[in-house]
Amino acid sequence: MLQAVTKAASMVLRYRFEERPPIDQVLKRRSLQGWSKLRRFYLSVWRPELVSQGHLLRVGECHRCGHCCRILFRCPFLKGNNECRIYGQRFEQCRNFPIEPRDIELLDGQCGFSFIPIDQIKSR
Repeated sequence: MLQAVTKAASMVLRYRFEERPPIDQVLKRRSLQGWSKLRRFYLSVWRPELVSQGHLLRVGECHRCGHCCRILFRCPFLKGNNECRIYGQRFEQCRNFPIEPRDIELLDGQCGFSFIPIDQIKSR
């Protein structure tokens, strides 16, 4: 009986730890997400000219999927059906997302926006 319980417990522990990425990867991703939020806030409030320059390379449109509303934490204005309660009056950093291609990388590519590669612009 004790062997069966021990075996079951080890299977549960192994399953729980195999499903999760190593803690150093989690911490690195979370810190990157936090710095990216601060960077977008700073650019939106104090450097809007840089945001405008970044948007010149941005193509596509917002699909209102809610992925960007869950970077680092879930936005309190996001409803359960991925609808923003304040979409018409949303914050500048929300309105400006994504500012740079690295912002889309935080979403693992799940965004309606994309950016024109700079080498394509230079070749025109």
